[in-house]
Amino acid sequence: MHNIHFVKVKANSGEEACQVVENLLVDFGTDNNWRDFCGAVSEDNEVYNSGEGRYEPKDTNYQSIEKINETVSNWTKSSFYGETAKLKFEEGETNLSEWNEIELWSLSKWAKHLSEAHSYRNRPFDCMKDDTFFAYQYDECGLTDLTHSADDGDKVWFVFVDMHS
Repeated sequence: MHNIHFVKVKANSGEEACQVVENLLVDFGTDNNWRDFCGAVSEDNEVYNSGEGRYEPKDTNYQSIEKINETVSNWTKSSFYGETAKLKFEEGETNLSEWNEIELWSLSKWAKHLSEAHSYRNRPFDCMKDDTFFAYQYDECGLTDLTHSADDGDKVWFVFVDMHS
């Protein structure tokens, strides 16, 4: 499965931002859980395409800070997994001892999503602030802020990481 994860860093160019993130994530993943660095969008909507991965900015609808915020905000509103558990709860089926393994897995994913999204129930997501979603969980669609790990540039960039897991 492929997913996109945005990583926020400071760098002087999109290419440099991708390199910074690649260096920071060098130990993440395995042969079965690899990644590509597709490109980046800067705080002033400068777009850099690396020519790699499925999610190059030029090929997506995420070509601006506004669109990244909109995308992550949409992620906070609906879970990729957990629909089974959500439906069972809505129907009043809350006796967990009667649930099968897949339903319980669905419940755990739904609960994790609710926990991650809780902060954004009553306000929009803002990637230029300290907002994150599924931070450090690169195999989930989300956004991680690593500006504190690598403050090497004069501009904030959001690197598009195509995770295959």
